[in-house]
Amino acid sequence: MANSSQVHNLYEQLSALFSYEASDLKQGTLIKNNTLHFHFPVDDKQQELTKILTKFDLTFKQDILTHKSKHTAHPNISNIIAIGSGKGGVGKSTVTYLIAQALIQQGARVGILDADIYGPSQTLLHQTTDTPKITDNKMNPIKVQGAFLMSIALICSVKKAMMWRGPMIAKAITQMYQQTLWPQLDYLLIDLPPGTGDVPISICQNLPLTGHCTIRQPHPLTEMDAIRYETMMEALNIPRIIHIENHVYPCIRKTKPTDHAIHTLSYNPDYQKVSPIGDTAVHELARSMAIQLCTLPVACHAFSGFTVKQREE
Repeated sequence: MANSSQVHNLYEQLSALFSYEASDLKQGTLIKNNTLHFHFPVDDKQQELTKILTKFDLTFKQDILTHKSKHTAHPNISNIIAIGSGKGGVGKSTVTYLIAQALIQQGARVGILDADIYGPSQTLLHQTTDTPKITDNKMNPIKVQGAFLMSIALICSVKKAMMWRGPMIAKAITQMYQQTLWPQLDYLLIDLPPGTGDVPISICQNLPLTGHCTIRQPHPLTEMDAIRYETMMEALNIPRIIHIENHVYPCIRKTKPTDHAIHTLSYNPDYQKVSPIGDTAVHELARSMAIQLCTLPVACHAFSGFTVKQREE
């Protein structure tokens, strides 16, 4: 597609389809050999994309890249994203679960590492009590609702208090990451515990994080802790991907500042009896995270086979 007007027309139609800025979509795609490569999940839009791209004699492929980290990347995981707040009770675990389910419905391979040792929630959200199987002294994550899950609640009794000190917890989380037989994943979401102590610091220092998402509620107490959390992430050189204001329940309202997307998940009385899974706002939120991720530097060992140089071409 050498014609610039055709390219402009193409991305205007894609912008309308995904409800996202054309300039950001360009950063998350690559046209090569009459194929439009999407570096974010799009399998849920196959029919719409085929209809659009046929007019431009293009096909498409979902091709999620591995982005750079200050640590060596996991051989089976493209991107590791921490989801945190610095404050408890703002919906980190629920939003992690919702984002994972939306990404899975959009065609991504997703894992979740529940890093909250004192109060693990993902097993309850996923409604599983299965015990991980052991292979060659390593644990197999539990596949449930399409996600690959690892949590301390799968190993220890949920009725037993984890009376561990910080260094022991940090070691346990690192072991859960390293000693789990993760399959090929596009995204591993880490459900962080509250605070800015040993556990989140150890995760940021020892795991190859791609970036992080901040979750808070519109209240001075949560905003104050969220600022502390973001200050910690900035000091540890972990880039922020998106910022989420969780108001209890999803409705559609999104603003787009210059450096990151702010999504608002708000309570709406009309949605009281509607399942949040499949809600438009949640899907927009998950896709926004994946698109914003495409603005970060790409690692040369990306699953797609494209190097940084090739992608820039």
